[in-house]
Amino acid sequence: MTNSDPGRVGDSPIHGAGIWDDDATCAVLGTGWGELCMRSAFAHEVDAQLRLRDASLRDACAAALARVRDLGGRGGCAAIDATGRIELPFTTRAMPRGLIGPDGAPRIALFDEALSG
Repeated sequence: MTNSDPGRVGDSPIHGAGIWDDDATCAVLGTGWGELCMRSAFAHEVDAQLRLRDASLRDACAAALARVRDLGGRGGCAAIDATGRIELPFTTRAMPRGLIGPDGAPRIALFDEALSG
């Protein structure tokens, strides 16, 4: 997040909150309102939606972001599932993100423009 206190460690390095990886389901790197990502186990929630509800990666990310929103926060993530599908959703005004597409070309975005892989 912008304007964070110098030296502050956020939720991103905390397994379950800002990061999750499981070869069978997905890898997720989240960012946003750290305390609320921790309280909602944001990154783990994406995995749980895939494993327990057989949700699509898009729906799993949306459900996890909704849990953060319900606690009063916003955020986003970069997620890839076991089949290679990529999702980069966010509920903030902007989120810098990028990927290398199937054609090998880099793609970047900041606001709500489409970015798919």
